[in-house]
Amino acid sequence: MFVTWSYINKAVSNTATMPEVLRLTVRAAMVTGPILIVLALLPMVPWNINGKLMSGREAWASGFAPLLIAWLLLVSFAAWGIALRSSRGRWVAVALPVASLVLAVRAASVDVVDVAVSTGMAALMYGYLFHAPAVRRYFAGEAEK
Repeated sequence: MFVTWSYINKAVSNTATMPEVLRLTVRAAMVTGPILIVLALLPMVPWNINGKLMSGREAWASGFAPLLIAWLLLVSFAAWGIALRSSRGRWVAVALPVASLVLAVRAASVDVVDVAVSTGMAALMYGYLFHAPAVRRYFAGEAEK
C-alpha cells in the first residue's frame, strides 16, 4: 500500500483532536522517527554504543544499526498508526518498551531492573492507550466519518 497525501493529511489533522499528551508524543515521533532512520542510514554518522564510539560501518557490522533502524520503524509505525486511529498502532506502541530490551541485549547492557522498567512502561502505555477516557474518545472518532 502506497502512502498518499490524503493519508498524511488525515494523520496530521487527526492529531489536532488528540488529548494533549498523546498529541505531543505522537507528533514528535511522526517527525523524529523517519529523520533518525535517514540519519542511521548515512555512513558518515558516528555511533556511540555503550560508551564506545563507532563508525557507521562498525555499527552495521556489529548488528546494532539494523536493530536500531527496526526499532525506529516500529516507533514511526506506532506514531503514524495512532494518528490514523489504527488499533495496530496502539499495540505497536505498547510493545515498544519490550522491543527496547532487544536493543539493550544487543548492546550487552540489560539487567533485571531494565526488564522491570520495560514491563512497567508497557503496562502504563497499555492502560493509557486502551483505557484512558480521552484516548478512547479519540479512537472512537474513527466511527464518526
